[in-house]
Amino acid sequence: MACSAVLYSERFQQVECFEPTPLNIELWHLTINENTITNCNLYEHALGQKEFTTKIICHKRNGGHNHLDNADHPRWTGSKWITRKSQPRKRTTIEVLVKTLDSYQFTDVGFIKLDVEGYEKFVLEGAFETIKANRPILQLEIRVNQCRKFGYWAEDMIDWIRSLDYVVVSKKRGILKGQFKSYRNELLYDGQYYKGEMDLFFQPAEQVSWQPRDLLFV
Repeated sequence: MACSAVLYSERFQQVECFEPTPLNIELWHLTINENTITNCNLYEHALGQKEFTTKIICHKRNGGHNHLDNADHPRWTGSKWITRKSQPRKRTTIEVLVKTLDSYQFTDVGFIKLDVEGYEKFVLEGAFETIKANRPILQLEIRVNQCRKFGYWAEDMIDWIRSLDYVVVSKKRGILKGQFKSYRNELLYDGQYYKGEMDLFFQPAEQVSWQPRDLLFV
């Protein structure tokens, strides 16, 4: 997350970052200070669809896989959704505060990047007013198994974003007008799987030139 902040600090006037876990917070400050970045702020909590307190599940060997507790979300059996049974956690958990992006009433928002291990749908719901008012470009990491972990299908989230008059854009393949579908742990596009494409971009339709490859990546 801190490395992304350094990159975006060179491209945007101001960067607002969110991180709830102590180790990643410490690493963020070290990275920002070592790179003498002055246009980044850090908010030490998670983002979601409402304000509440929950736990974050910590992965000791890879903090990038930390994710909010999904105990209250349904589980997919392979054929249907069922209520998830309460089980003790084997991994370390930390209590964290969750707030909405809308609660900050940010203005002049041009770009939002989300990589929250399946919680993207709920962060977007809590950012609805910000998205509606500012029409930023969105960058989302979308993994089928992570979305399913929180009780929803990746394609439903994509369709919801499209309903806000957004266009899906691939860095490799340009504008994508076709249909997405979850299949096992892969996200298919018009029935095909494209390897190495975890991140998708969503651009407001009014900004799109409708050429095979938009200027977003030039």
